[in-house]
Amino acid sequence: MTCRKASASLAEYSAGALSLQQTTQLEFHLKECHRCACELESRQVVMRMVESVEAYRCPAGMWESVRGRLEVRA
Repeated sequence: MTCRKASASLAEYSAGALSLQQTTQLEFHLKECHRCACELESRQVVMRMVESVEAYRCPAGMWESVRGRLEVRA
């Protein structure tokens, strides 16, 4: 497996969406390629950070206000 193909597969790998064969090939590549292994780790760190952020709750009536302003401009 090339680094380009490995990099393109990392998101699917993290989501558990690769086939068993693809997973095996990628994991073998990751054991041999420090650069790709670091890329995976970096992506996993970012995903953990994103998942830890609480969803922002808009103040009551905000969406209606925005929608009204957009309709006036249209």
